[in-house]
Amino acid sequence: MHKLIPAAVLAALPVAALAETTASPVSVPLEIRGDYESWVLPGSEAMGMVGVGVRQQVGEHGFLGVDLYGAVRGERGGFITLGGTAGLRWPLSERLSLETSLHLGAGGGRGGRTLSGGGLLLRESVGLRYQLPGLGTVHAGISHVDFPDGGVIHSTQAYAGFSLPFRALLQAGGPAQSWQMPPAFNAGTYHPQQQAFSTLLREVLVSDGSRMDDGRTQQDFTLIGAEWRTAFREHVFTRIEASAAMRGGVAGYMQVLGGLGLQYPLGQRAKVHGSLSGGFGGGGGVDTAGGFLAAADIGLQWEVAPAWQVDVAAGYFAAPEGSLRAKTLTLRVAHAFGGLPAGSSAAANGSNGGSAPTLAGVNFEPRALRVRFAEQHYFKGSADWRSLPQVEVGNLGFQFDYFMNPQWYLTGQGLGAYTGKAGAYMTGQLGVGTHRALSANTFVEVEALVGAAGGGGLRTGGGLVYQVNANLGWQVNENTAVLLGVGELKAANGSLRAHVAGLSIAYRFNGFTPR
Repeated sequence: MHKLIPAAVLAALPVAALAETTASPVSVPLEIRGDYESWVLPGSEAMGMVGVGVRQQVGEHGFLGVDLYGAVRGERGGFITLGGTAGLRWPLSERLSLETSLHLGAGGGRGGRTLSGGGLLLRESVGLRYQLPGLGTVHAGISHVDFPDGGVIHSTQAYAGFSLPFRALLQAGGPAQSWQMPPAFNAGTYHPQQQAFSTLLREVLVSDGSRMDDGRTQQDFTLIGAEWRTAFREHVFTRIEASAAMRGGVAGYMQVLGGLGLQYPLGQRAKVHGSLSGGFGGGGGVDTAGGFLAAADIGLQWEVAPAWQVDVAAGYFAAPEGSLRAKTLTLRVAHAFGGLPAGSSAAANGSNGGSAPTLAGVNFEPRALRVRFAEQHYFKGSADWRSLPQVEVGNLGFQFDYFMNPQWYLTGQGLGAYTGKAGAYMTGQLGVGTHRALSANTFVEVEALVGAAGGGGLRTGGGLVYQVNANLGWQVNENTAVLLGVGELKAANGSLRAHVAGLSIAYRFNGFTPR
């Protein structure tokens, strides 16, 4: 019965998010959320878990979100899951509210299918939220986690955390035109901060004394991943990064980092920056102990074309509880957008973090975006595609698309195994796709991706993988579509080859940024 749960929840999530298309954008409340809780494993082993995610309010009482959970304490560094969350909130007073949620996820690590079975995760929670004036929201409660597809983790525990609210100008539906904010528009606490999305390659040069879990000397390895930056003051930015191993014999290693940074201009096109970050990671035999990571870097950034930047940085990161210590060299290619036009009256009225800026009269450009709640099934494509058992693998996760124009889009996907005795398998990939309409309600898409994968007994070699997908889509309404797909996944330096069948439900919307 539990194998039917992903499909049922997958179908229900976007339905709750449906909104009537509006002639102008809506200032949508969102929040960045962080939690901590400690799961009890067999043998009374404790595993401290941090959850990070983004939530969007839906209607008066509902919310939807995407969340990552990762180990930071204990002996299971690299135990990471990814999934979606839906929930309800009821106000009890002006600042206090009751919150319940259901999280559907997939993943595992450091124990593989022994701990998480196929990888399917169900997490229920109930708790209280208290709004701090002008700061954010603290929350605490009780949660229960279960890995029902053959896993051995069944744990009930307390959780506590903090949520930071923000707003985005969004519009449901398809194509949109540029828009000028009218004087009467209620933007709430919306601040048009500059954003930047980067793809990154990082060479990890391990220090003497770094050892793998089995005692062997740790070798250098390479990570591929993505980063999101938000400038919330003139010289201050926040960052969040997810990356995974693609070379170096540590397939299955993954890390998620978040932190604060400072940046200062060097002339018209260059900036110097530095940041401090913390997070979680492990897997692939890398000794991160409980999983907590700390990192720092300093770098130079050049604007090579309008809105496009190249960044090189040197840094250091370590697992304080493990033996991993390393210097890092990182190359980023970034696309920047948002922020207020230089010299505008709005920019002079608090857009860098004081009171809300005066936005009336500012022109906003639409950015066509899409999120897909996805299931992908892997079928045997080569004789030794995975170690025993030789059964198909089901994966759950998300795909995010940014449409550069109606025919071409940039895409990224993050997936984790939920069935097939492949708990701990995860993959993250980036690529490009093309969209072509067949009729008013049907379309086809072809996309090519490259990234990292590992764990769950799939033979990914060093971790670098390629995937191509072909999708047939049906446009249910202006902002919701169903896609059926087929594809092929192959490891660059391993024997993994898998035929892929996929189902996703897509929600398309426009995000607006100042021009």
